[in-house]
Amino acid sequence: MARAQPIDNPDVTEIYCDNYHNAVTYRGVMRFTFTTRRAFKNEVDRVSCRLAMPILTAIELHQELGKILDAMEADGQIGRTPKDKQQIQ
Repeated sequence: MARAQPIDNPDVTEIYCDNYHNAVTYRGVMRFTFTTRRAFKNEVDRVSCRLAMPILTAIELHQELGKILDAMEADGQIGRTPKDKQQIQ
């Protein structure tokens, strides 16, 4: 069954994160924490986003991200190597 197109909300804030920190589950909800490191010397990561969703939604997200990454890899845009060697074109 196809999903209906969501109604856009232009007031939603877009948040930039450059690191995944962790995920925990509790009572059927998965909570992700993402961080950002500022471009200053000796700066530590700062929490920039916390995202919570039902575990079933997290599974769906995992499947969709896998499809996107598989397509990017097939197109030569990425290679699945260790993070410190990853190159994005």
